[in-house]
Amino acid sequence: MARLAGVAAIVLVTAGVIYGCAWISPESQMERQLRSELADMVEGAQDATWQFREELAADPEAVISEVGGIADARAALSDPTLEVPFGVWTLIDLAKTDEGTALTLTTKTDVSRGGGFFTMSDEGRVCFDLLVSPDGSRIDTLPADCGDVGQALGDDLQGDSASIDVGLNELDLRRSVDSSDYRPLPCQCYSGSDCDCPGG
Repeated sequence: MARLAGVAAIVLVTAGVIYGCAWISPESQMERQLRSELADMVEGAQDATWQFREELAADPEAVISEVGGIADARAALSDPTLEVPFGVWTLIDLAKTDEGTALTLTTKTDVSRGGGFFTMSDEGRVCFDLLVSPDGSRIDTLPADCGDVGQALGDDLQGDSASIDVGLNELDLRRSVDSSDYRPLPCQCYSGSDCDCPGG
């Protein structure tokens, strides 16, 4: 009986260790890191777009090429013979309506853990809309459906079991930005230079 009790205790301890490993498994850590990096990239798109918000609200087609980091892939989507431009964020649609100017963007990232034969990696993509208000005072971030755009762009996310499409609602990020998120830097003066700070 004592021997059986000892075996049972070993089984329980082993099960507890396995359960604990599953709870903090590399896969779950990588997924959290993947979502965190995607959230940072979406907020980066907000930052890049903010300085062009007024121009985008007025005439988006005239200024979209000036927004740093955004690659306009609309032509490549309609003509597969064209090369897909490279950018941090890929523009797949641009529309101006009474609600504002909507930029439909997709971005992807990958995270890895380990090395050599034991390397584990995850790759993910998120699709989202940046909606610039008609007066350029606010940018809202909304979920969007990229459909089969990944395949059309030659993106290896499609059909790769290690890759995932992450919905915007799964990410912890700012959903709206305005001037309160972009306050001017403190005024600084340097010896020997012109100074416009209060008090000179």
